[in-house]
Amino acid sequence: LVDYAAEGEIDKMNCLLKKGVDPNSMKDRVTALQAAVRKGHLKAVMKLLEFEVSLDQSFSELSIEEEARQAGNVKIHEVLMEAISKKPDPITYHQALETLGGKDEVEKYKERSEILQATLCDKIVDDAIQTIMPPDANWKCASTKLVNQPFVNNIDELYKLGESAHEPFKNAVQELAEMTKSEAILPPLKDKKRAINKANYKYKDHKSGGLALYRVTDIVRGALNFPDLETMYDGAEKVFSYQQVKIKEFNDRYQEPRSGGYCDIQLILEIGGFMCELQLTTATMTQAKETLGHRNYEVYRELLAAIDDCDQRRVEEALKFGNLNLGSSLENSFMKDKNIRILPHHAAKIGEAGILETLLEYGG
Repeated sequence: LVDYAAEGEIDKMNCLLKKGVDPNSMKDRVTALQAAVRKGHLKAVMKLLEFEVSLDQSFSELSIEEEARQAGNVKIHEVLMEAISKKPDPITYHQALETLGGKDEVEKYKERSEILQATLCDKIVDDAIQTIMPPDANWKCASTKLVNQPFVNNIDELYKLGESAHEPFKNAVQELAEMTKSEAILPPLKDKKRAINKANYKYKDHKSGGLALYRVTDIVRGALNFPDLETMYDGAEKVFSYQQVKIKEFNDRYQEPRSGGYCDIQLILEIGGFMCELQLTTATMTQAKETLGHRNYEVYRELLAAIDDCDQRRVEEALKFGNLNLGSSLENSFMKDKNIRILPHHAAKIGEAGILETLLEYGG
């Protein structure tokens, strides 16, 4: 995709994007949008914007629109500035929840949530899992359900299965959006590198070095966006009554928010034997996720995994990724997060002076 963007090959770009290639994936740390801007291909820039390419990117200490301006690409600069002007204002997860009415409003839907959860409950299996994996333990992997992909030997095999499930999943989500009067959000397949990073963090056997790729269930993913909590829980009940998919897992992360305050209702759906993730959420929480939230978590997750593996190169790549996607917030807020602030101590404790120095250079 980066090569086609650099060459202005619109038809080839369109083909890849429709197949689900992530418009934000990189090649040699250059994104397709960067390549199109640098080569002055206006149509390539506009095509990428159609597919929600991230504009939170900076390189060579210049914002992407500023590089276009300095290169004299006036029309590209205007197009980028227009796209940036349409971006929502940044808000935190806490602010998003308060906009929805806060914890007291969420509590009103607890019983409805528990009823839905009970329909998937297998008490014998759940009790056995809790004996092996106590819920109060600090697990990197939040899910304790026996929900796995078909076994695969490598990431390419997993993505081949995901490509087959992608179109039926999109059709189901679009039909559910019509049923629930919600907005369907259908991104491309998860970028392979991000999937591997997630597996390294959550599903790696540090003794054998094995990687449980079959545990990754969000390669094919989508969301239904609702205006408020009431319509979201109404929508959840309609999804449970939908006969075209089989619901394998239900996690209400409004009732039990994630670390950092992120909330959604996470469903794992089985389509043709492949596990896909469907999130039900609200417009304000989506706004927080798109502006200040989820990239922070991705960088934190990869940093922790890289430090545990004593891999300085991966630490540097994670920090550069954060700088690319978070810009100035990397040092001003992300690196001051209470979870991030302990990482230099962790690096020092295991004797990784090089990693410690790198973290300190980025403001850790």
